[in-house]
Amino acid sequence: SYLLPYCHNYTLMAQKHPSPVFTEHIGFLEELTLICGTTCSHFHKSRLTPLSYYVVNMIKRVKDRSASLIPLLENFTVEEHSVDYGIGLILRNQATDMLHILHFFDLQMRGQTATLNNRINDILEDGQEKAIEYFEILRDHFPRKYKQDRIESLLLKLKETTPRKKKTSISSKYLFKQLVTTQTGNLEDDDYKKDLAQQAYDTFMMYSKLEHFSKASEIVSNLPISNRIKSIKIKIQYSVFLADTLHKMLFANHSTDFGVKQQIAVNKLLKKAVGLDE
Repeated sequence: SYLLPYCHNYTLMAQKHPSPVFTEHIGFLEELTLICGTTCSHFHKSRLTPLSYYVVNMIKRVKDRSASLIPLLENFTVEEHSVDYGIGLILRNQATDMLHILHFFDLQMRGQTATLNNRINDILEDGQEKAIEYFEILRDHFPRKYKQDRIESLLLKLKETTPRKKKTSISSKYLFKQLVTTQTGNLEDDDYKKDLAQQAYDTFMMYSKLEHFSKASEIVSNLPISNRIKSIKIKIQYSVFLADTLHKMLFANHSTDFGVKQQIAVNKLLKKAVGLDE
């Protein structure tokens, strides 16, 4: 038998006086939202390479996650912290992106262009593959519920633009192993990369207990509040780190005045977030 923990009765609402627990970090996220939003707007309706398309969309995800975290952090208090559930799910999503971006940035820095482009294409095509599988299920098992000609038309378009091929596994576990075993020859850089990968995978594993319920979910829910606050603050720093890395990737091969301006802005915010701002 299992002992059910006490359940708080709590409703999320707009706060006239937001919680002071994350005041400084909310400010980081607000600034990050503006910087990333400016970058995304700059590339609106632009024709992009697969890599640039992926990176711009990852920057948009940083922006959207930041905007989503702000009201949750404003409602977080030491006495009532049920919103940590929503915060944890967002941070799990961030950890997955972080593992991918660290891996792709590592490939870019080591000049592994062909491998990088293949991995990016695998990511972009993966959603289409899953859509094909889903529409085929609808076609075969719900013939009276959905218009068959419409489904066949959608399948035809998807199959025309989605080459069927064996793809390299890029699960979070695979990415973590790649990041901690690949050596660049620079010990300091390798140790830094491995530390970031380990932090990202720790976050992914911990908050996966919220995404997929098990007995271990209670362990995460009952972590000391001081530990949870500290962990969330560190993960917000990683949000800024991700934006900084993504801007480096985006403008690595075609520096422009706009690119330089955005990189300076996000790097300045990163230094502020990690306490290095002068």
